[in-house]
Amino acid sequence: MLKRTLLVSVVLLLSTAVLSFSQNVYSEILYRSWPYLLEKFTDGTIHTLRKDFNAPVNICIADGSVHFTENGVILQATVSDITSVEINGEKFVPCGSRMCRVIAQKDDCYIVQDTEIREEGEGVDLGFGMKSQTYASSNVSLASLANLGGQFLHANMLDVEKQKEDGEPLLTSVKTIIRTPARYIPSSKKDFTDLVGKEASSSFLKANKIKWNDPQDLLKVAEFIKSL
Repeated sequence: MLKRTLLVSVVLLLSTAVLSFSQNVYSEILYRSWPYLLEKFTDGTIHTLRKDFNAPVNICIADGSVHFTENGVILQATVSDITSVEINGEKFVPCGSRMCRVIAQKDDCYIVQDTEIREEGEGVDLGFGMKSQTYASSNVSLASLANLGGQFLHANMLDVEKQKEDGEPLLTSVKTIIRTPARYIPSSKKDFTDLVGKEASSSFLKANKIKWNDPQDLLKVAEFIKSL
């Protein structure tokens, strides 16, 4: 009976551990022809200030925008309209004009990661007819897309999938950000000290022994910033 109980306990623990992993498949290599965080557009929910929308979605790292598909066409949502995006239980929230992946949260404080393209120049050619710097002027709000039944924005889904790995690989970097309701800063001791001042920073860090690579420790930093 004891062995059976232990076996059941182990199975439950393993089931819990599996559920804690992301169900999303992230792109190992990002290409000019596929500048998306996820390997494929995945069913998700886009939460806006007015209403929620369900659609296959992905995050474009060229400008941090949310792309979704409707009737075989890729459309782009305006980040300023969005409060969050949920994909397979994972949350993405805006930091400025970019949608970032949440890796830790406590109430309205978040620790997020932003994947960016590390290339310089006049904009990154994304392989399907537009450059990253032209996106802002081409935006159509999600509300307008919904009300008009979906406007063609820039790409046919089948065409993009066919050329998915035809482009050159993109150089990317991942930045961790501390986000509170009032502000967001890079997760570094320097940026924290610049924000709160040397005296407050020294006192807080001495009392809390913050590890800057630990999302749970960074939540303590976020809560302190929020309290100011």
